[in-house]
Amino acid sequence: PPSLCSSAFFVALARSLDVVSDPVMAFVTDSVRSPMGRRRPFLATGCVPYAVLLFFLMYPAAGVGAGLPVYFGCFYIFFYLANTYTVIPYDALAPEMTDTAEDRNSLFFTTGLTEAFGSVLAVLLPLGLSSYMMDVDEAKDDAAGSCFSSSGIGRACLPYFSTGERESFDVSEGVANFSSDWPELRQSVYDYDGLECITRSSSKYSEHWAAQPPGFGHYCSCVELCVSRHRVEGMRVGYMAAAFCFGAWFVASCLVAVTYLTERCQHEDPNHKLPSPTPIVPSLLSVFRNRAFRGLLPAWICDAIGLGILQGMLVFFVRYVVRPESTKSCQDPTYFAEHSLCKSINVVGAGFTAFLFSAILSNPIWLLIVKKLGKVEGWLFWSLSNALTNFLYISCGWSGGQDWEVWWVIALCGLNGFPMGGKFLADSILSDIIDYDEFLTGSRNEAVYTMFKGFLPKISAIPAIALPVAVLQALGHVPPEDGVVQEQPPVIRFYCLFVCSIVTPCMALLGTWIKAQFPLKQAHQFESLSRGIALHIDGAGAKDPITGIDYRPFQVDAAHRRFVDLLDAFPGIEPIARMETYLLAQIHFPQVNPAWQAEKELVADCAATRRLAAVLLGLFLSAVVVTYSAPLYLMQNTSEVDDLVPVFLVICFGLSVTNLAFAHLRLANAREILDAVLAIPAVRATVRGEAAAAAPATLEGGAAADGGPGIEKPLAVPPAGSLGAHLKLLKTVRAHRELVAQLLESPVSPPPAPPPLLHPHETPVNLDAFRLARAASQRDASDLSEASTGRAGGGTRGEKPGEMQGGSWGSSSCGGSSWLPAHLESAGSPGSSPRSKGGEKENSGSRAGGLLVSPLSNGVATEQESGDDVI
Repeated sequence: PPSLCSSAFFVALARSLDVVSDPVMAFVTDSVRSPMGRRRPFLATGCVPYAVLLFFLMYPAAGVGAGLPVYFGCFYIFFYLANTYTVIPYDALAPEMTDTAEDRNSLFFTTGLTEAFGSVLAVLLPLGLSSYMMDVDEAKDDAAGSCFSSSGIGRACLPYFSTGERESFDVSEGVANFSSDWPELRQSVYDYDGLECITRSSSKYSEHWAAQPPGFGHYCSCVELCVSRHRVEGMRVGYMAAAFCFGAWFVASCLVAVTYLTERCQHEDPNHKLPSPTPIVPSLLSVFRNRAFRGLLPAWICDAIGLGILQGMLVFFVRYVVRPESTKSCQDPTYFAEHSLCKSINVVGAGFTAFLFSAILSNPIWLLIVKKLGKVEGWLFWSLSNALTNFLYISCGWSGGQDWEVWWVIALCGLNGFPMGGKFLADSILSDIIDYDEFLTGSRNEAVYTMFKGFLPKISAIPAIALPVAVLQALGHVPPEDGVVQEQPPVIRFYCLFVCSIVTPCMALLGTWIKAQFPLKQAHQFESLSRGIALHIDGAGAKDPITGIDYRPFQVDAAHRRFVDLLDAFPGIEPIARMETYLLAQIHFPQVNPAWQAEKELVADCAATRRLAAVLLGLFLSAVVVTYSAPLYLMQNTSEVDDLVPVFLVICFGLSVTNLAFAHLRLANAREILDAVLAIPAVRATVRGEAAAAAPATLEGGAAADGGPGIEKPLAVPPAGSLGAHLKLLKTVRAHRELVAQLLESPVSPPPAPPPLLHPHETPVNLDAFRLARAASQRDASDLSEASTGRAGGGTRGEKPGEMQGGSWGSSSCGGSSWLPAHLESAGSPGSSPRSKGGEKENSGSRAGGLLVSPLSNGVATEQESGDDVI
């Protein structure tokens, strides 16, 4: 029907908006600069709209009529936008609250336990309130008083919710003298008239009901409608009450979190000026330079595909493999009416409830397993147990319709919930990955990582749900008629059994194998990671905990930070190498090879990509419009299979919108890079010379009338002082990218375990305590410059004023100066600058790639050190 079609469209549209809103929200919450922190402002401002939208979504206004799908669609879309606004910052808050493995396991164990408990409440509370609100006896009394009338016209006891009108029924023939000729119904404790009405649609008694007067059939239709309308009204009020309870709890818990939680960045000096955030495209692309994270994405996608297949196919598995309606006891009409487990949908509901309760009960068991085996080993065992419990579904469907098989599949669902109790381990592993990102970049982007962990699997789960059901339809699936399950071809049963018990375990096993390649496995690697972060904050180098390679985060002065961030929108060595080539040619042959040619080619490539993305968007938009405007689609009763194609098209439309936005932002970044290069004085002179040769009459005071291509407009990126300085910057960026590529491609060879602590006062690095101590030392100093020059009685730290403030390295989530515990001062890598006994760091220069650099510059010379003679 059109209303169902419209509802499916709005659901799909909300899912497609997630494709756009999730990355944007992750970037926003990581980039916000607020005294309240980066997460708490969104919890404080988003909890009330979330609760209000949830209430109105669950309790639509009466009398909406034909506008009900639009009402539902609007509130559904805005609710999920509010969900994105609050939940993504909330998910990003947990990884930054702890630093040690034990604390993280305890934190995520607690959140996982409460999440599972909340899921059970989300299922049981609305159903319980709905049952309480619906009085079955009242429904029968209303039916008896309304459906039968001496005038021969019965009226439905409640009006339709959408139209507000009560339906009429012709009961003039046969109802008053009705009596049952079925003894088993007369012996029932239930009202046999109503019971017989319920069983009248059974094919077993079709001949009996064909001989009944038509008025009784109308009467039964009225009774069924009355019971149904009472049930719907009870559910409406029950879901409204549940939405109010959940919304109030959400607001209260968010406000408690905002009041009592302190974010990591709030430990820093409140007067410290935070560095400017990285642009959105480089920020999102940076996660793919994290070896630990990039390797796990396929595993998470496998898990999502397996779970999506099971979610989409479980109803069909129960309906056609277990077949509760065909069990021996349920063949009896009295037993069928008295026992809810004779219906497939009720068996699925019972299995899901068992699944949730099992997840709650197994949560503490997984915490004990982790303490016994270790976090990574316990995490791998959790993934393997997913495969084993899914494989057990192959034992269903072989009993020939025995009653115990219904209880067996419910028990299997409960057993399948056992691995879900260890789901918190994936979040704990992700926190370690975020720590490794801080080791690589010097900054923390928790929201981007938590978003990507759920975003890509969520997108891949869409075809995982749609495709198996589409194949089911292609194999000859016969949908239910009037709620009655139909006989299926034998291939349908085999297909459901194969997909649920073979395909899903294989996906889980593949994910387990991928997770087994996770490079951060040993306990001393995590200790090395913590030490490395501390050393990087203090400006020293450290060994990469995965490859053992000496590494230091990239450093650049504040003036060129923006330019380097823009370059990160184009990963790889090849774009930088092209820029270097043309720049060298400009230096040697200024009249032949323009220095900006590589940047112009970059802009042209990005423009072509954007045009292609726009064409793709237009194709999917046209497909969505044609699909949802087709008269046949609007008029037919679409099945669960038929609805999947337009929903999939809407999701693809959302992906194409994201793709177009991404291409547009990269084009803007490329143009900004071109403008910065054109603003270099030597390049500016060349451009003006070309303009003078082309149109000398337009020159006035040595400048082109139009200012040249992008030179006269204000620049967000300040130009380099000379071609040599710009070349030096490009060489340093390329050298760092080569180092990052080495980290990604080198075999796993972690550094050896650190020697045992020699003194009682030496303890393993606790980054949280380290940051607190560093913040305390920062507050005691008058400013960053005095803190860096006065720690050793006037000694220098080797960096120039302003060099530390602009870079993203060496700062935690809120930035800050450097401070290192005494027992770590000599723990740097061989390439790091040593400390003297007085704590003074040497300020001797070193040669790196032909460039004079300071000990802390990581190959980046400041502009005062650079010149054209570096060629």
